Amino acid sequence: MIYGDFLQPTTYALGKNNVHLEILKTNPSYFETSNLITEQHTATSSDKTQIPYFVVRQKNIDFNSDQIVRL
Repeated sequence: MIYGDFLQPTTYALGKNNVHLEILKTNPSYFETSNLITEQHTATSSDKTQIPYFVVRQKNIDFNSDQIVRL
């Protein structure tokens, strides 16, 4: 089995029916992830199609108008 996500490096594991996985190899982690979280949201396009997107952010962010970055 090969698995990974936005915060976990790709990991190769061996197991039977996912009961007991033996980790064979893991790619290196390039940044600290303990204070990060991944969220999935959807946006609606003009033709009403739901478009999924992911946000990776700090867990402790307090959302208010003073922290908005305008480009």
